[in-house]
Amino acid sequence: YIWTPASQLDNSLTAYPDAVTNATTEYQVTAVIGGCSAIDNVIVKTVPYPLSNAGSDRLICHDASVQLQGYTDGSSFAWSSPETLNDASTLDPVANPSGTTPYILYSYDTKGCPKPGIDTVLITMLPEIQAFAGHDTAVVIGQPLQLEASGGVAYSWFPSTSLSAYDIANPVAVYN
Repeated sequence: YIWTPASQLDNSLTAYPDAVTNATTEYQVTAVIGGCSAIDNVIVKTVPYPLSNAGSDRLICHDASVQLQGYTDGSSFAWSSPETLNDASTLDPVANPSGTTPYILYSYDTKGCPKPGIDTVLITMLPEIQAFAGHDTAVVIGQPLQLEASGGVAYSWFPSTSLSAYDIANPVAVYN
């Protein structure tokens, strides 16, 4: 056997070579027995993977849900971790992860591509907030009291009257 174009084949002198091509290609084989030969052609049509877009990575609060936003040009699809989705048969299900979870969108087609297009969206769940505003206390009228909050990265005190600032962890309060 002699196959052409030989540059795209792993072994152009075998009956069943493996071809690697990025474009539709016509291959020709010449089969030889003794002094006789025959020629035949085969066209190998390349098919792209189906498009799979699982959406942008997201950051969510502890124990929150999030709506995924997938897209495919394939004829069918499947999500990984379907047990944490409200409806895995839609491209935009609501996910209820128990922690940081990658969701993988597999897209399939009917054009002949045997493998799915794949994309992953990472849903990162923030840790539970342990807000602490300090211990209850008594204050002398007109004397400053240093408040101390912890457990977050941003703060908002309410009511904000009599505070040096309402949006910091440690404002000073003066009560008249």
